[in-house]
Amino acid sequence: MSGFMLKRWRVLVSDWANEVMVAPSRGRALADTWRCDVFNGYTFGQFLKMASCRREPDDPPRFGDPITVCGKPAFFVENNRAYVIFAYPGGDHTMSAHPYDVEPESYRPDTYRDRNPA
Repeated sequence: MSGFMLKRWRVLVSDWANEVMVAPSRGRALADTWRCDVFNGYTFGQFLKMASCRREPDDPPRFGDPITVCGKPAFFVENNRAYVIFAYPGGDHTMSAHPYDVEPESYRPDTYRDRNPA
C-alpha cells in the first residue's frame, strides 16, 4: 500500500488566481488550476505564460495524518464546516466525506463532535 502522495502548492495567475492547490506534483497543480472555468478559452501554453507555482512552505496541522473513512484507511487533508477532505493511500486527488464517516472523531468539524463524551 502506498502512502500519502499529496502536497500543497501555491498557484498564482496574473489577476485571476492566488490559490492553494493539493496535488501530487507541481505540474498537476498547474493543470488542475487551468481546468477552472475562468481559464476556458486559453490553451495550456497561454496559461503557463501567466501562471507561477511553488510549494507552500508549511503544511497545516494534521495534514497527511492517517484517518479512516467508512472503515478504510485514508489521509486527512482538511475539514470545513460540512465535510472532511481526504485522500486514499496512493491517491492523486482529494475527496469529500460526510463527517460521521470519519474516525477518529477529532478530525471531524466541531459541529460533528460529541459534546458530552461519557
